[in-house]
Amino acid sequence: MTIVKIKEKFFLLNEDGVMELNEDIKKIDVLVVHTVNEEEIIKAKENGYKLFECKDDVKDCLNKIYNILFTRKKSCKFA
Repeated sequence: MTIVKIKEKFFLLNEDGVMELNEDIKKIDVLVVHTVNEEEIIKAKENGYKLFECKDDVKDCLNKIYNILFTRKKSCKFA
């Protein structure tokens, strides 16, 4: 499970999909920002979360993160 924060909203990502959380979460795994700057990098290092730069809308950003985290591996077929 991964907790993602985008624009003051929190989302839980797991293999079953994406769910919006209604409570304020203290520990996040990924913070989505419009542009990464030095200040954001320092905050991320201090608080132990990862940064993800995304200029799209919330749904598209969540889809990108979900696809990175939970990609289905293609099997290799030998003849």
